[in-house]
Amino acid sequence: MDHVALIADLHGLYRQDDPDAAYEDQCERLFDWLDWLDTQALPEREAALNGLALHLADGFSKGVFDFHFSSGVVNVLWPNVAAAAPPLPEVFYGVFEAFDAGEYDHGDGKDPVETYTRPAIVDLLSKWGAS
Repeated sequence: MDHVALIADLHGLYRQDDPDAAYEDQCERLFDWLDWLDTQALPEREAALNGLALHLADGFSKGVFDFHFSSGVVNVLWPNVAAAAPPLPEVFYGVFEAFDAGEYDHGDGKDPVETYTRPAIVDLLSKWGAS
């Protein structure tokens, strides 16, 4: 399954009014995708992860995907990506860090999603382009 179809499938399960309602089903689909990804050569694996990350970033920047959905997808994938043989996919890592920065209070009284995540996503998309 390509990353666009995967994200469409996951987003189809997602409910903004109850973001955790389909969490187990979403995780199962992501783990199945990771199993498939493990059968791919390194260049294809990196391309798939980077493509997925750009697709999430682009959808988030356009308001198609909310923060909770986007951050949730990269957070589920992160442990497997980090544990895989180096190198880390650069774009995926940047998108992961951008969403991670929006998950906690930085102690400055500002909304972390608007102050840290959105600008980082804009920068990533200007550098790497949309999916």
